[in-house]
Amino acid sequence: MVKNGIKKYLKYIPVGCIVLICLWGFIVYPEKIAEGVRKGLVLSAEKIIPSLFPFMVFSSCISKTSFFHLISSKAEKFAQKLLGISGIGFSSILLGFLGGYPVGAKGVSDLYSAGQITKNEAQRLFCWCSNPSPAFVISAIGVFTLYSYKTGIILYLSSVLSAFSIGLFSRFFKDSPTDYIYSPVFLQSKNIFTEAVSETSETILKICGWLLTFCSISSLIEAVVPYNGLLIFINCISEVTSGCENAVTEGLSLPVISAILGFGGFAVIFQVYTYMKNCGIPLRFFICIKALNGALNAFFCSVLMKIFPQSVTASTTITAGNQVFPVSNGIITGIILLIMCTVFVFEVDNKRRMC
Repeated sequence: MVKNGIKKYLKYIPVGCIVLICLWGFIVYPEKIAEGVRKGLVLSAEKIIPSLFPFMVFSSCISKTSFFHLISSKAEKFAQKLLGISGIGFSSILLGFLGGYPVGAKGVSDLYSAGQITKNEAQRLFCWCSNPSPAFVISAIGVFTLYSYKTGIILYLSSVLSAFSIGLFSRFFKDSPTDYIYSPVFLQSKNIFTEAVSETSETILKICGWLLTFCSISSLIEAVVPYNGLLIFINCISEVTSGCENAVTEGLSLPVISAILGFGGFAVIFQVYTYMKNCGIPLRFFICIKALNGALNAFFCSVLMKIFPQSVTASTTITAGNQVFPVSNGIITGIILLIMCTVFVFEVDNKRRMC
């Protein structure tokens, strides 16, 4: 009885430690936290909102039209045979590629809540529907950060190839054909533009909120962690926008930036946590999948750089004047793979089966 009572309270220790650390940071380093919030506001105003908002409104409008759902119904056979998913499930993947990190995850969660896809399909879709949008990768990172439209395209193609690789692998865990819930008839909304602007505004607000949170956390960590390499790693896995900026500033290679985009950072993971929980996906498993996504992103980016070497000239020129991190070509990706393997070992050890 005593041991059970102790175990009951042990789970509150990590939360208590985090609360104490945050209180300590607020008291000792208030200026650092304020600096992080200001940095997040600048990133939101200069890169996130200008690059994402117009495109997300557009993609949201498209997703609400009957034409979009007609494409989904036409893709039914293709999606089932190649990817092992239904046509309506394929539409959520398209939303993820067009709208960005939280849009695809929200789409999958909504479909599962409405009973339009099975739990198995929802869990498999979730593994590869949360990706950076073309507006974010090509505009915010490619044009505004690396000053190269072509480099942004390479980064986005790497993301698409990585996601589809995971999707192809997930088909081996698909439902039997009799378990599919086929696409229902959709009714087109009469207020498409109004709904699109409202939903996009809510999504952008959440994105900026998590951006400000993790920028302030990163600034606090910078005040207490002396080792520069560790700081770079923490920034890269905390929040994707500031992580990519930090990677460019430090002169890290393009595959590393691609890996950061694939992983998405813990800010993105917490953005989709509610949707992930609704689909019954363990947090550790999703972190493992995002780490795998980051590693595959780096691999495909390296391949595309060899195929299109002239497309990365501009971004190479930008970082040429910076001191390149001595192990930038592999250490970040290696650490991400190590995290992935560690989480996978824990998952197998607990004998949890997702699908």
